[in-house]
Amino acid sequence: MVLGMPSGSEDMSGECMITKREQELIAILLGSDSWMKGSVLAGMLGCGSRTLQAEIAVVNKMLSKHSRTMKIASNNRLGYRLEGSREQIKRIAAEQNAAPLPDSYESANAILTVLLYEKDYITLNRIADKTFLAPSSVSANMDKVRKMTERTVGAVLEVHPRRGYLLKASEPVRRMLAVNALGEEITEVSKQYPEIIESYELLPDIRRILIDVLVPESWIVEGRAFESFARYCAFSLTRQENGFPLQEDGISREIMPVIRRVAESLNEAFGHAMTDTGIYCLQERFEELNMIGTAKKNYPETEAKITRFFELVEAETGLVFAPKEDYRKRFSEHLYRMERRLNVGNYLRIPDPETFEKQYPTALHLVRTCLREVFGRQIPGNEERLMVSYIASLIDDSNIPVRVNIVSDRPVGEVYRFRRRMYESLGSMIDRIHIFPVYLYETRFAGREPDAVTLTTEAELTFRYSELMYIDLYAEEWQTGHIANVIKKRSEELRQRILRGYAEQFRDEVYEYKGKKADAMEILRRYVSLPDAVSESLIDAATLLVISHGVDKHDQKRIRTSGMAVYKGKPVEQILYFRMGREPGTGRFPEYIREVVNRRI
Repeated sequence: MVLGMPSGSEDMSGECMITKREQELIAILLGSDSWMKGSVLAGMLGCGSRTLQAEIAVVNKMLSKHSRTMKIASNNRLGYRLEGSREQIKRIAAEQNAAPLPDSYESANAILTVLLYEKDYITLNRIADKTFLAPSSVSANMDKVRKMTERTVGAVLEVHPRRGYLLKASEPVRRMLAVNALGEEITEVSKQYPEIIESYELLPDIRRILIDVLVPESWIVEGRAFESFARYCAFSLTRQENGFPLQEDGISREIMPVIRRVAESLNEAFGHAMTDTGIYCLQERFEELNMIGTAKKNYPETEAKITRFFELVEAETGLVFAPKEDYRKRFSEHLYRMERRLNVGNYLRIPDPETFEKQYPTALHLVRTCLREVFGRQIPGNEERLMVSYIASLIDDSNIPVRVNIVSDRPVGEVYRFRRRMYESLGSMIDRIHIFPVYLYETRFAGREPDAVTLTTEAELTFRYSELMYIDLYAEEWQTGHIANVIKKRSEELRQRILRGYAEQFRDEVYEYKGKKADAMEILRRYVSLPDAVSESLIDAATLLVISHGVDKHDQKRIRTSGMAVYKGKPVEQILYFRMGREPGTGRFPEYIREVVNRRI
C-alpha cells in the first residue's frame, strides 16, 4: 500500500495528480487580477519558498497538458500570476481529484487503527502485514504511536517480548482515539475491518441528523470539529454493535437537551438504543468542540484566567488588550473547551503551516510565556496554533487610525450628518474627526497637522492649501471609497515611519560569533541577559528566532554564527533576538518583529 503520494506524482493512468494545496494555489491566483509576491503567496499557502516553486511546477505541468497558453507565469520582481483562460483553468482544477498532503503521522495512524480494532496482542510482523508496511517501518513508527497514546489519559501501549503489542484503554478512550487515527476518508488498512467500513457508510446520514438537530438551536460547530464529531458518532454506533461495548457504571448524570435529541435521532435512524453511558460520552466529546454559533454558557473560571492573562501581558510587555464583550466570550469558550480536550488528551489536529512562526511571532511568544503561566501547563502544538490565532487578532498590526479634519462653512447639520456617515463606514480606520469653520482653520490650524487627512467643502481652499481635499457632502457613494484609499495610504505612511524608526534604532546590532560550536541559546547568552519570559522558534532551516520580555527597553540583536551554533540538534546560521520592552510604542513593536522576521524592512 502507498500511504501517501508525493506532490506532483502520477496516478496509474499517467495523469499528473495535484494536491489540495496545489488546488488552493490555483484558487488564490484565480482570485487575483494582478501579480502576487512569492512571499505573500507562500504565506497564504503555509509553505516555504522552495515548496511553493515545486507546487507551481506541478500545476504548470498539469495545465500544459491542456494548453500551451495556460500557466502560472513568474517574474523575479513582480511575483506570480495566472495566464490563459481563467474559466478553462477553473474547470480543469475542479475536475482534479486532489490527493491529500502527505501526513507525517499517516503510518502511525495506520498502526494505531490496527491496535484499536484488535482485541488481543498482535505481533510486529502481523501489524506489518495489516498495514502494508515493512517490519522496520512499523518498528520505527512505534515511538509516534506511543506518543499518541501517552498523551491520552487512560491509554497504555503494552509490549510483550513474545506476544507483541496490546493497546490497553477503556472503550470511551478507544472511540476517541479512533477519531484521531481514522481520517475523513477510508483507507486500505481500514477496509480490513467491516465495522470501520460500516461507520463510513453511516456518515452521510449522521451528518444530516446532526445538522437537523444542532443548527436550529444555533449550535454551529467548527467544520473540522463537526466532521470529527460525526465520525465519533459513527464509531460509537458500530463498535457497540460489533463486540466493543461500553461498561455501564450506573451513575446518573445530567444530560444536555440537545445531546438527548441527537441520541434519540440516531437511535430512531439506525435502530440502535444508545445507553446512558454512551449518551454521556457523546456529551463529553460535544463539550470539547469549538463553536461558531452564539455561546450558550458563561465560563467564569476561564474568564478570570483571561483577565489574568491580559493583565500579565500589559504589566510585562506594555501591550493592552481590550476586546469587545462578544469576542471575549468566544475566546473564553474556546479556552474552556481546550482545557477539556487537554485533560483527556483529545487534542485537535489541524494543518501545521511551515511559516506559522513567521506569521505571528509575537502572539506565539505570548502563548508560550504569559498564557502558559496563567494556565500552568504547556499547550501542545496544534492547540497552541489556535490560541495564537485568537491573540494575533488582538494585536493591532493592520493599520494606524488616522486623524480626520473637515473644514467647512456649510450648515452644521449637513456636516455632522457627513461625519456620522464617515464613522459608520470607515470607523475602524479613523482616530477622530474634528470640524473647523474656514476662518478658524485659516487663522489657527492650517498646516498644523501634516499627518491628518483634511477634507473641505470649499473648493477655492484647495488651491491655497495643498493638504486639503475637496469633498461633496452629498456625493457619498462614489467618494467614500476614494476617501478610504487616502486614509489607508496615510495610515501606511505612519506605520512605515514607525517601523523605519525601529530599523534605524537597531541597525548596528549585528554580531559575528567566531567561537567553537555550541548550543545556540548559550551563544545568545554571551550577548544578552535573558529574562525568564523567553520563547524560541526555528523559522527556517538556518534561523533561530528568540523573543523575550520583562524589562523596560526594546532591544534587537542579530548574531551570525557561521554554522557554529546548534539548536535541538540542527545547525543554525543566525540568531534573531527581540526583547519587548514596556516603553511607548510597544503596540507597533510586535509588527516590527514580524516585518524583520519576514525580511520586509
